[in-house]
Amino acid sequence: MADIDDKQAIKELDKAEMFSAIWDFPQQVRNAIGLGYKAEIEKVSAGSINNIVVTGMGGSAIGGDLLGSFLSRELKAPMVVNRDYSLPGFVDEQSLVFVISYSGNTEESLSAYAEALKKGAQIIAVSSGGKLSSQAKEDDNTLITVPGGLMPRAALGYLFFPLLIVMGRLGFCRIERDDLEKLTDLLEVWRENYRIELKEPKNKAKSIARKLYNRLPIIYAGGKPFDVVGARFKAQLCENSKALSFNNVFPEFNHNELVGYENLPFSADRVAVLIIADKDDNPRTKKRMDIVRRMFRDKGIEVIRIKGEGAVKLERIFSLIQLADFSSFYLAIMYDCDPTVIEPIEFLKRELAGFK
Repeated sequence: MADIDDKQAIKELDKAEMFSAIWDFPQQVRNAIGLGYKAEIEKVSAGSINNIVVTGMGGSAIGGDLLGSFLSRELKAPMVVNRDYSLPGFVDEQSLVFVISYSGNTEESLSAYAEALKKGAQIIAVSSGGKLSSQAKEDDNTLITVPGGLMPRAALGYLFFPLLIVMGRLGFCRIERDDLEKLTDLLEVWRENYRIELKEPKNKAKSIARKLYNRLPIIYAGGKPFDVVGARFKAQLCENSKALSFNNVFPEFNHNELVGYENLPFSADRVAVLIIADKDDNPRTKKRMDIVRRMFRDKGIEVIRIKGEGAVKLERIFSLIQLADFSSFYLAIMYDCDPTVIEPIEFLKRELAGFK
């Protein structure tokens, strides 16, 4: 197990500099805000849109998840996130389809783009290049070009904020640029709490990594929009830390999954439950969290409760995403692995490349 306080040991493992990508996230958000306001969206007729679809895969789709969850109580038009080669049957000329592929070469997204084009949907493509960018230009569809060079999971700023801003500019939600700029300033302040030089227990990301080490992490959030924060945390643990993990939400998991802890196939101390709480959670949900936390602790399960920082919901969401990213990074180091490498996914892609 590598020492998470040893800068040299971290440097040797972090060959592709994932730490730098996480550290630089505030600047990414700042750049992404600019892209959102510069996007040429004149081809989109907002008044004719009856539904919204965000289609993408993996790290390229999480921005859509976050967008839909964050705006769930504000949007008047239904919105879905699509992770497939095909689009939902309802997509037509009155649909707005965001096609997101960070690389521009994701085969599922390219297939969905072709279908959206065939159905006459209004299309906005988001990509750093590749076939998607070329096709969108050729078809004269709106294209938001984001900087390349990152792993998709490290490009969440580029895959969320332009979408949010475009939705605001089209009149689907209300968003203020000053609020977004304030968020970038806060992210720069908060990251200081997770720098390599800062040790436990002051460094919460390191403390969380320590509690998750050699345990199965299971993450429970209190509902929208923090359901996506839980999903993001789970995905970062899987990809960055190479640690199998799962997530669910209150109150749904209380109606089924909770009973599954009765017959664990391993000792309870090999599980770590992370509860994501927020001050705006339903009072009944807050009570459920208290009861469940007590139940798990009585079983000998490690329980970690975290809450976001910030006055408004978007700030609290991204403070938790930032914490999750740093925590997953430090856990990767504890497991002696490069946070960037995702060989099983690359192997799958190579195997699929030969299948026609």
